[in-house]
Amino acid sequence: MVSRTNVSVTSLTTVPSGLEPIDVSKLDFSRGLECVNRTERFALPVPQLPDGGELLVFPDGTPKAGEPMKTMPDGSPARGVVFFNCKDQAWQAVRGDGSGVIIINEVTAGQAQAIHERMVAKGYLTTPSIEGVREILEFSRDVLSLVDFFNSNVDSVKKNLRLMDESNPYYYQVSKDVKHRALYVPQSFTIDGPVQQHYPKGAVVLNDGPNTWGIDTGVFMRNFKEIRAGIEVPIRELPPAI
Repeated sequence: MVSRTNVSVTSLTTVPSGLEPIDVSKLDFSRGLECVNRTERFALPVPQLPDGGELLVFPDGTPKAGEPMKTMPDGSPARGVVFFNCKDQAWQAVRGDGSGVIIINEVTAGQAQAIHERMVAKGYLTTPSIEGVREILEFSRDVLSLVDFFNSNVDSVKKNLRLMDESNPYYYQVSKDVKHRALYVPQSFTIDGPVQQHYPKGAVVLNDGPNTWGIDTGVFMRNFKEIRAGIEVPIRELPPAI
C-alpha cells in the first residue's frame, strides 16, 4: 500500500545559503573507510522529448541563473529537463534526446513497482513530454516520499547497475566493484562534486580516486558496504574527516 505524504514543494527546492565550501585537498582519504555502493535504484528513462525539452540552464533565483548546466558541442545550452535533488540540495539536468536517465535513489521493490505502474497508467513512454517526466518525479516525491534524484545516462545504467526484477525493467541495484574511501564531515559544507552539493547538517565525503563528492550520511550508512578482509559487510562506524 502506498500512503500520501504532504510535502512543501517550495521547501524542497530552496538551496541553503551561507555554507562554507569544503577544501577537499585537506582531506586524507587514506584514512577513509574502504567501501562499495550497493544502493537499489529506479532508472527512469527520459524519452526523446518534443523539441528536446527545455533549455538546460540554472533556474531564476539561483546564483548561476541562466548559465548552461549541460551544453551542445558549440557551447550553447543543451535541452532536456531541469529538476531538483532534495538530498544534496542541488539542481540537476538531464538530456531529452533519448540518452538521458533520471536515477531515483534508494527505492524499495514496492516503490519501484508503484513507479512502473504509474508510468504505464500515464502513457509515459507512448506519449513522451516534459510534463510527463515531471509528473513521475512529483509522484515519486509526493506520494512515495522519494526525494533523491540525479542525472545519468543509458550507457552508465548498462555498465554499473544490475536488474533486480525481470518484471520491472527499471528496478536496479548498483553492481560496480569500484572501491571508495569515505570520511565523515559533521559540520555544514558545500562541495563541487558532479554538481554543487549543499549539506547544512554535514555529510559523508566520498572519493573513488579521480572523483570526490558528497552523500547524505543516512543514505550512505543504509546502502554502502564496508570492505573488511575482502568481504562486504554492514558499516559500523565512519572515520571523521579531521
